[in-house]
Amino acid sequence: MATAIENDDAEAAMRLLDLSRQNDGLLSTQRLQTFLLRAAKLGSVRVAEALIKANVSIESTTLHGETALHFAAANVLQEKKKKKQESEEKKRKKK
Repeated sequence: MATAIENDDAEAAMRLLDLSRQNDGLLSTQRLQTFLLRAAKLGSVRVAEALIKANVSIESTTLHGETALHFAAANVLQEKKKKKQESEEKKRKKK
């Protein structure tokens, strides 16, 4: 699952979820929640969406109380900041 998350490979994540279900919940609920938090933290949107659609709880938290939503919001803010910096860099290069 870690490789699926790092590569944002929702298909692989869903295959692993299906295998887990076929093997009497090979992946525990707690483990799946950990995967959702990791996917959100790494910005693996497709895997996070797949886990949410598979009814993995979105209410799980890290030891510091952070949720998948916290990580997703932080990623959006970071992406906006990065785009703004790139835009400003382009403007400076044109001058």
